[in-house]
Amino acid sequence: MTIFLSLLVHAASKPLICVYYYVWYGAPDHPWINVTDTPVLGFYNSSYLSVIGRQLSWMRDAGINCLFISWWGPGHFTDKVAQKVFQLLPNYGIKAAILVEPYLGGNPYLYNQTWWNKTLTYLRENFIDKYPESYLYLEGKPLILAFNPIGMKYNPSSDFPQYTIRIVGNDIDNAKYQDWDLWPDYDKGLTGELRIRRDGYVALCPRFDDEHFRPGGVPPYDKNLSQRWYEKQWGWILKHKDKIRIIAIYSWNEFHERSAIEPHNDATAINKDPYYLYDLTKHYVKELEESKGLRSYFDFGVATGLGIAVLSIIVMILIKHYNQ
Repeated sequence: MTIFLSLLVHAASKPLICVYYYVWYGAPDHPWINVTDTPVLGFYNSSYLSVIGRQLSWMRDAGINCLFISWWGPGHFTDKVAQKVFQLLPNYGIKAAILVEPYLGGNPYLYNQTWWNKTLTYLRENFIDKYPESYLYLEGKPLILAFNPIGMKYNPSSDFPQYTIRIVGNDIDNAKYQDWDLWPDYDKGLTGELRIRRDGYVALCPRFDDEHFRPGGVPPYDKNLSQRWYEKQWGWILKHKDKIRIIAIYSWNEFHERSAIEPHNDATAINKDPYYLYDLTKHYVKELEESKGLRSYFDFGVATGLGIAVLSIIVMILIKHYNQ
């Protein structure tokens, strides 16, 4: 019976719709430079409550229900902004998890057990326990993400089983140690064919373009959006929706790498509507919910009640058959 109900509840659920959210704008080490697109909100300061509130309102209206917040260590500008975000989340019905960035630098040996212990203690005290109604749990435990090179030389999962820890990065199939993609950099042909990772996680991205400040680096992915790469990825997701638990969009507002879906005036897109990528996201999230049919309307209680009813009918049929 427990297995039956578990399967039914899983079938009744719909994927989490998450975005990678960057709250560093206005910080001395993250100014508005090397940016070619202009947000509808202007070159804002991420710490302003009016900015956070408008962004969360947009996210809620688009059907986004969880955030992965880029965090650069205790006391950093992003630490203070992230706490403001968590304070506002209950007003919008959105949950969030912290994405720990490699704020000590690129040496993977710095991110050892001692560092993890201090970091997790800080996150527990300042986010998880402080905002229990808003912190995102996975597998019944608070979710902590960390961006490579964290995780490259030390895997924290076995030493900290009270957390669900996931390492995020690029070139995941070759790197091996990472759990989740930041964005589908493997789709160089812009086919839209995605890969489902651990936990039923899949990452998608409207565009990647950082050549304006990293010449000779990664070639742009759909620079002017004419290849409709974002739409292809969503089409793939709709076809494979029953295998997906977490949809992660890179990004809400990483304007330096031009992956943002936050409303903005785009320098190169063939569609000049500032809400183009935002509205596409909203459209496909709605289509995903509608395509799930009745299942998208079941909460845990309804699914459990239905499971008990169906199971009771099965038991009655078996008893009747046995008595015959």
